Amino acid sequence: MAGRSKLLSYGLPILAALGLSTAVVSIYRNTPDRRLTEITSLPPTQPAFQGDGALVRPSDRWIGAVGVIESSSEEISIGARLPGVIDSVMVKAGDTVAKGDPLFSIDDRDYRVALAQAQAGLTVAKAELPSNQKSIEQQRSVADEVRASVDVFEAELQRAEKDRNRGLTLSTSGNLSKQTLDTRIADALKAAGNLKAGRAAAIAADRQIAVLEAQTGQIEARILQAEAQLRKAEVDLEHTIVRAPIEGTVLQVKVRPGQTVEARILDNALLIMGDLKILHVRADIDEVDIPRFEALRPAVVSPRGAAAMQIPASFVRTEPLVIPKKSLTGASTERVDTRVLQVIFAISGAAPGIYPGQQVDVFIEAGPPKREPDAPTSAITPDGRSIAEEGALIQPAR
Repeated sequence: MAGRSKLLSYGLPILAALGLSTAVVSIYRNTPDRRLTEITSLPPTQPAFQGDGALVRPSDRWIGAVGVIESSSEEISIGARLPGVIDSVMVKAGDTVAKGDPLFSIDDRDYRVALAQAQAGLTVAKAELPSNQKSIEQQRSVADEVRASVDVFEAELQRAEKDRNRGLTLSTSGNLSKQTLDTRIADALKAAGNLKAGRAAAIAADRQIAVLEAQTGQIEARILQAEAQLRKAEVDLEHTIVRAPIEGTVLQVKVRPGQTVEARILDNALLIMGDLKILHVRADIDEVDIPRFEALRPAVVSPRGAAAMQIPASFVRTEPLVIPKKSLTGASTERVDTRVLQVIFAISGAAPGIYPGQQVDVFIEAGPPKREPDAPTSAITPDGRSIAEEGALIQPAR
């Protein structure tokens, strides 16, 4: 019994101490590190505004907005006008290019074949025209000969008819034999038949000339069509080299040699460029702040993470269409259907560390407070009286 009591007296406390130590170690290891860290960047700060000799609250004189840096030309998305395989890429991101400089090219072998076919088609079409003109000239000569024959046939018919009429007169008096009369009648009928055939031949010759002239029009139309196909083939071959639409800087290149491209509107452009000589800021002013906004007011731009850097910006333009807000900051005044007015500002001078697409905080100098309009005296109260009448009724008696 004595040994058992010693075991209980010393063993249980030791087990309890071990369990407590294990629990403390487990809690220490599983507790997250909540040490305070030093703030490396300040939150956006509105510039102080000195007015009438006294410091005015910044929120009263500035409109806070979120902005995005963009080039003065806006970002230009460039794609391919023709389908094909990329042959070479002549630029890289950051390169400065002049208007018309080549950016990338498409394999042009198929388009060179199409150009050669168009040139051959035009040559064939043009070769048909001289042959057709020669046929028209020959047919006109035939028509002239037929018309000359018609004149001869008319003269022969007149002579044959005269001989027949004289023969009829002589045969009545018995001075002409019946055989001779029959011969003269037959000659007259033959001359009439020759004249009829000659006139038919002349009509046929004129119709053939008309057919050949119509063929001339068709040939000329085919020549025009072949010329249009040739111009298209030349333009297609020229478009195999995609060139810079403006003078500017290549911002992004997402095309590689060997890549297959389509001639359609792409969700992601193959190449993006813009003019970075002057940077613009596209600021989104919430609709609740629009009444305080006035055009031509300056602004101050602060990059995210560098609140102390305040870059002056000048007003450029306002895009008057109020659009849905794309990014919400979580403020209590914002709703999912919040709309914004987009205002463009130009950054004055050099702005190191500012890049297109970068999100910045924009503080726009607000206009003077607008005086609330007085209530119209002609307004009607619920009981049908005007506000002026209502005021007269509640005035104390003198």
